[in-house]
Amino acid sequence: MGVRPVLSLGARGVSADAPLASRAGLLFSVRMDLNALLMLADVAAAGSLAEAARKTGVSKSTLSRKLAQLEDEVGVRLFERTARRFGLTGAGRRLVESARRASTEISGGLQAVRALGDAPAGTLRIATSVSLCEHFLSPVVLKYIQRYPEVDVQLLLGPEHRDLIEEGVDLAVRAAVPDPTGSLIVRRLAETSFGLVASAAYLDARGTPETPADLAGHDGIVYQPASLPHPWVLEDSDQNRVEATPRCRVTLNSLPMALRAAEAGLGIAAVPDLFAQPAIETGTVAAVLPGWRSPSLWMCVAFPSRKHHSAAVRAFVEMAVAHFGSQFPTPTPS
Repeated sequence: MGVRPVLSLGARGVSADAPLASRAGLLFSVRMDLNALLMLADVAAAGSLAEAARKTGVSKSTLSRKLAQLEDEVGVRLFERTARRFGLTGAGRRLVESARRASTEISGGLQAVRALGDAPAGTLRIATSVSLCEHFLSPVVLKYIQRYPEVDVQLLLGPEHRDLIEEGVDLAVRAAVPDPTGSLIVRRLAETSFGLVASAAYLDARGTPETPADLAGHDGIVYQPASLPHPWVLEDSDQNRVEATPRCRVTLNSLPMALRAAEAGLGIAAVPDLFAQPAIETGTVAAVLPGWRSPSLWMCVAFPSRKHHSAAVRAFVEMAVAHFGSQFPTPTPS
């Protein structure tokens, strides 16, 4: 009998048709725990206090005291007891039936909640940016929805950084610097960095930068918000860092638009390698200063650091880790 939900009863003959204020006042005038009501049912089923004590492991004195308190609180005789027999009155039988129904409902609710920890079910709220979803995360989300039909997925596309706890979000997929701190658990999905790209037409017209200092004479397509700040922070293979400050010809918060602006010849864009590589391979843009790029960034899945996470959250995290691990394996240091 470890669960002790409080059951509030208005037990002095209150009609269901009585005024709401009257019913509400009496409803909270009597408060008892469900265990006491179930003790009454146990004693009635056993036929005596002694037999009920033997079956339940609750002492006879405790049973007797609880039943007396229960009767005093209700203000109605609930049982008749003789030296040889214990029996419920009509009021007692009615009260016990209500308690058993309540106990069944509570047990069912507990089983349903525990089941959420066993198999993915319920609602999963995922937050990410439009760019990350369209280009990286959508295959994971679609596969997850197909595999787990008992889970209703709510995909929240918008600002990269949300307050997950305040907004009731189960997990977020975002770009982050290594070892982010805060009240979230973070699993890394894929490593990348920002590189510089521009169209051949732009480079033919304006020249190709040979050093980071040359970027001051070029038009920049600046993605904000981003983990790469402006001015751009770049490092070479020896981890020498420099700051580069091009003219902010275009400032935007969409990676697809940043890449398209570069393809259109509007300037040099800083975009993640994972994002830019397909465009480089097709020739719509070329890498600029390929020996220089931003410090390493991680695409991560983050979720509130609660002790117990639902099976729906655990299943999504494991699926995302497996997908990104196969699609974007982390390079082995040479």
